Amino acid sequence: MNHLQLKESEHNFFTLFKINPYPLLLTRLSDHKVLLINNKAIHFYNLASQDLDQIDGFIIYPTDEDREEILKRLQQEKYVKNYILEAREHGDSKWVMINYELLEYQSESCIN
Repeated sequence: MNHLQLKESEHNFFTLFKINPYPLLLTRLSDHKVLLINNKAIHFYNLASQDLDQIDGFIIYPTDEDREEILKRLQQEKYVKNYILEAREHGDSKWVMINYELLEYQSESCIN
């Protein structure tokens, strides 16, 4: 019974992740490997032609300074809400507000 409930919970998680109307990425904290990405994020970051293994998890940090500040705040507070940054991709620039959160996924620390 527990195995069946776990499978159902995983299915629900993937479904909600996939249909979320906002760009979502799930990256492993240890090496920033992208574990999950929804279609909105693929479109937002212009990644339609890339395989999941080719996507650089650092894409969620436009600059090294942003990455350092966000990771520091995540270690202290476990989340960063309404972080405003300038996302640059393929010569385009746009201002965005992003939320980051530390969470456990498949027994590993991840950033969503």
